[in-house]
Amino acid sequence: MTTALSAPEDQSARDRIVSDLDTNLLVEAGAGSGKTTSLVGRMVALVRRGTPVEQIAAVTFTRNAATELRQRFEVELERALREGGDEPEILRRLARAREHLDSAFLGTIHSFCGRLLREHPIEAGLDPSFEEVTEEEWPAIRQEFWMRWLERSRRDDDVALEQLRAVGLDPRALYQGFEALVRYPDVTFPAESRAIPDITECRRALRSLMQRTGDAMPDIEPEDGWDALQRTMRRLALLERTGDWTNPVSFCDAIATLSSKNCHPTQRRWPDKKVAKALGEDWEALLAGPVATVLTAWREHRYPLVIEFLSRAATAFARERHATGRLGFEDLLLGAASLLRKNPAARQALGLRFRHLLVDEFQDTDPIQAEVCFLLASDPAQGTNWRTVTPRPGALFVVGDPKQSIYRFRRADIQTYELVKQRIAACGAVLSLTCNFRSVHPVSRLVNHHFVHAFPREASAVQAAFAPLITRDAPAGADGIYCYQVKPEAKRKDAIVTDCSTQVASWIAQRVAAGDRAPGDFLVLAYRKEVLEAYATALAERNIPVNVTGAGLPRELELRELIVILRVLADPTDPVLVAAALEGLFFGCSPADLFEARRAGLDFAIAHAPNESTSRVGAALQQLYQWWMLAQRVQADVLLDRILDDTGLLAYAASLPLGENRAGTLLHLIESVRAAVTAGASSLSGAIETIEQVLSESAS
Repeated sequence: MTTALSAPEDQSARDRIVSDLDTNLLVEAGAGSGKTTSLVGRMVALVRRGTPVEQIAAVTFTRNAATELRQRFEVELERALREGGDEPEILRRLARAREHLDSAFLGTIHSFCGRLLREHPIEAGLDPSFEEVTEEEWPAIRQEFWMRWLERSRRDDDVALEQLRAVGLDPRALYQGFEALVRYPDVTFPAESRAIPDITECRRALRSLMQRTGDAMPDIEPEDGWDALQRTMRRLALLERTGDWTNPVSFCDAIATLSSKNCHPTQRRWPDKKVAKALGEDWEALLAGPVATVLTAWREHRYPLVIEFLSRAATAFARERHATGRLGFEDLLLGAASLLRKNPAARQALGLRFRHLLVDEFQDTDPIQAEVCFLLASDPAQGTNWRTVTPRPGALFVVGDPKQSIYRFRRADIQTYELVKQRIAACGAVLSLTCNFRSVHPVSRLVNHHFVHAFPREASAVQAAFAPLITRDAPAGADGIYCYQVKPEAKRKDAIVTDCSTQVASWIAQRVAAGDRAPGDFLVLAYRKEVLEAYATALAERNIPVNVTGAGLPRELELRELIVILRVLADPTDPVLVAAALEGLFFGCSPADLFEARRAGLDFAIAHAPNESTSRVGAALQQLYQWWMLAQRVQADVLLDRILDDTGLLAYAASLPLGENRAGTLLHLIESVRAAVTAGASSLSGAIETIEQVLSESAS
């Protein structure tokens, strides 16, 4: 028997959302607080009052959220019709809204801006038949233009290319910068010219420290191998011998490779530990002082050259998109904002067309999106500055949670949210939904105990204030917090993790098998991501589907074997590399196989076809030779596709524990290499660097 739940503590705010329809509202609501229910309730209340459904626009953050919102709106209209009572006019309004549901707008901000532009394309300066490029199509279109821009610049002998090369920059490596300028076309990137830095003092200090470090190094390699500083010293010595350190390009390229990590000595590998410690401190001082100063000045010198080149490319890309009528997401946002700002008649008509604008997840809104919302909801006579206009009464209803403002990389800054909050407070009201319907008291006690110290008491420009998680009395049988003991036989950390992951996975499997819970009901969190592998493996062994984020999964074997193969293809005459590939995962030749192959006269090189291909080693050499021949004709991503097909590596990875994640890593790797190829890095060394980066991210 369950106990009826009392009304939530914030019931007055919930009532006002569906009753005060002529007031602009900002509702602060956390996850599980019923914010979507409240938003849908306000939409139904507007319909009941007589607002035609086509005058309602509900904007969500994702397409999935828009689909869910539409479904819930339709369900609530049906429920309201069933419980409509004896008022014929209200029933007629609800029935009409259900029949004309497609006339309401329920979608993302980008699709909403597309709708605004389609209703006034001429005023926006667009071809009425313009096409909205999908999120999936956009990267390929952007990359294809970039390649054409580089080719056009080379063909026209663009002086900027020579300027970039003069400061040691390959234009093909600037694609990410081009991507950023295309993504933020409304942002001004200043490009003030700066002088070339004087490298004399930094070069003198570096050479002096290199001399002292070289004198203190051991004469032979330590038993545990060269440490990070010793390897850096050997590399710097080579760079100095082969480069011209009087040239700022050569010198700055060399010091740009230095970091605290690769200049740190391991004292036990040095003849004198005290000297090693002192050298480490001196390297840190050099990096923080002269090296940092020179590199900063060098980057400031190169920056305006880069920005000028990329700005011209981004402008040309924008002109082409508008000329061809193929608009990306940012084009839709900026186009809609420009239309509302520059054309009062269109703004007036669209304001009448969408009289009520409801926006979910407002903490994820950037300044352009906020501008569209405020200009649409206000009278053109108030001006075009969205920060000062006043929305029409009841025209704007936004829901957000400042604690979830996590998209600063998309310019969804909490400061924009706070400004909107102040504006709506001045012309309407700010409400809070504080009650959480997803959690129970033990969870709220745990969460509040932790986050009361993690969040400030008062909101700041960069962080929301602490707001406690308020839960309700739970029905009988609801889950709370469970405690269990870990008692492994050994006291090592790995034994503790193994014991804990086994218990957690077994408990989850029992709940799923009993039908109490579904696999998607569970979330496993850990302080360190390296232990997540144990939990994921234990769950997979019990046939519980698992999705792992941020863990160093056991994928190193496949990736390291790929690196070996690619290094062989890059240096086909190195017998040591060829032997390593033959003994590796792909071919599995034994030392005895290699010995017999050498006795038979096989050459461990693949720059020519082997003189026999019937033995195990001969067949492997033939395969390597075919890949090497292919590498001369195709780019790295196509080569990797072929290697995966020929070896069955994808299927092999999928058959291993956590196979879905391992196979997914390989597919992601192909896409990363393909992106690098599109940006101009088509060499095998570029593919190797991409794989090493994946391994580095896995280990970090």
